[in-house]
Amino acid sequence: MSRYDKIIQKAQTLLPELDVPIIPDELVKIQQLLNKHDMPDFQQLGDLISQNPYIAAEIVSLANLPFFNPQGTHIKDLDSAIFHLGINQIKDYVLSIHIKQKFLDRSFKGLGQHSHKIALICAAIANNVKSLNRSEAFFIGLLHDIGCFALYQMDPNYGIVFQASESRFNDNNQAEFKRYGTSHSAFGYVIAQTLNLPEDVALTVLLHHETKFERINHCKVRTNITMLRLAHLIHYQQTSDQPNLQTKMQQALNQACELLNIDETTIRKIQLQTNNLS
Repeated sequence: MSRYDKIIQKAQTLLPELDVPIIPDELVKIQQLLNKHDMPDFQQLGDLISQNPYIAAEIVSLANLPFFNPQGTHIKDLDSAIFHLGINQIKDYVLSIHIKQKFLDRSFKGLGQHSHKIALICAAIANNVKSLNRSEAFFIGLLHDIGCFALYQMDPNYGIVFQASESRFNDNNQAEFKRYGTSHSAFGYVIAQTLNLPEDVALTVLLHHETKFERINHCKVRTNITMLRLAHLIHYQQTSDQPNLQTKMQQALNQACELLNIDETTIRKIQLQTNNLS
């Protein structure tokens, strides 16, 4: 953490000057309900989600995606969607939708769509890795670039800086540090803390550009970051006009597969499952 103290402190100093959305009351109540009960009251949960029509509609839409609904069952109402996605997993999906609407879609063009695709690939990876949970993987995939929201508020041209950095997927965000004194990863860590998210999730956001996995002592954080790296490499393969990965990317892909204990056949399966999802 000491390597990141300076950029975290800078982000903590700057964040109060920005317009950071708060979690609405109905989401707070949903969190409280799900944290309090292993099996919360189904009707009460549905009523709370219904108080936010946007989130309710997105939950139904999510439940109808082919990846989450391979049988193609047409789900028309919120109760069916909650049941289909899993009542104990619904908190991750609700928070994901809120973050996409209030943070990512209010940032530079394309960030919300990119994050959503990474989230879907992460969920597909989780289906094949025992140590990962699909709803948590989806949430982390959507959340990891939330700090871009803050830097975009500071600089309307930030999208250009981010795209250059993201294409290299470097480990230290040097271009951002030189320009702003901090990074989207550090801002993301501070925002995650502001939203009272678990520390392992906040650390995943902070360290998601770290390529030296041996530096990450926290096993769950290391697994999350490996998942994110693999998701980005798969996404690159799906969107690039280059038929083969560059040598460093292929090495990173091999390393991620080894750490997550998945093979090339599984990678192809994940690619097929997510290739046409957006």
